Amino acid sequence: MKVFDEAGKYVGEFTAPSGTQEPEVFLTREKLAAIFTTASSKALKDFYYIFLENANDFAITTEFHENAFLAQVLAEVGSDLVSVRENLNYTPGSLRATFNRYRNNPNWSERDGRTSVHSANQVNIGNVAYADRLGNGNIASGDGYTYRGGGYFQLTGRGNYKRMGEVIQQTTGDAVDERNVETEIETVVMGLLSAMAFWLDNECYECTNIDCVTSKINLYTDSYEKRKEYYYTIASL
Repeated sequence: MKVFDEAGKYVGEFTAPSGTQEPEVFLTREKLAAIFTTASSKALKDFYYIFLENANDFAITTEFHENAFLAQVLAEVGSDLVSVRENLNYTPGSLRATFNRYRNNPNWSERDGRTSVHSANQVNIGNVAYADRLGNGNIASGDGYTYRGGGYFQLTGRGNYKRMGEVIQQTTGDAVDERNVETEIETVVMGLLSAMAFWLDNECYECTNIDCVTSKINLYTDSYEKRKEYYYTIASL
């Protein structure tokens, strides 16, 4: 992750810690590989060291916290541990079913959605679907697509990107803002730090069961049972 000083001057990049001494957490490299079975060795290594370096500071301090956090990551991005951006490859019908603005403007859904005639216009979809909400500007601002879902918790909206940048800065001391978060969200470092920041800022550490954590990460998801299964599988490793 690129690091900037208080004046905005580039001062270097985050690198994984070297040496043999590691912070005292429950996660092992073997367990991480058993969870994210299709992840590259580099992604696993980067995730592991960043997690060990920062988990306690972001209030992931118990074995339950760790297992619940990892279950949410697995549910959000899958077993390859890639810090993905939101896929907006919707059909017109899916747009109308998912987003109020397309439901209220069905001709827009035909214009932007994927059909046999044309591909989905994902830039338009992001800008229309997320305009004027989650801290974004209007459709013309381009915020909706720029700040679409990203990272290990699929952070969405300029307001959330800005807030997570603030939390990362306050917690790690790195000078980070919403643009740093947005441009680096697809890296393991920022994908993970943004998720940890969301965990801390939304007080997921107060939860005592996995459904509570899921409700804070993705309240309206239909995957509560899947996430619960992931949690119990991870807890058994």
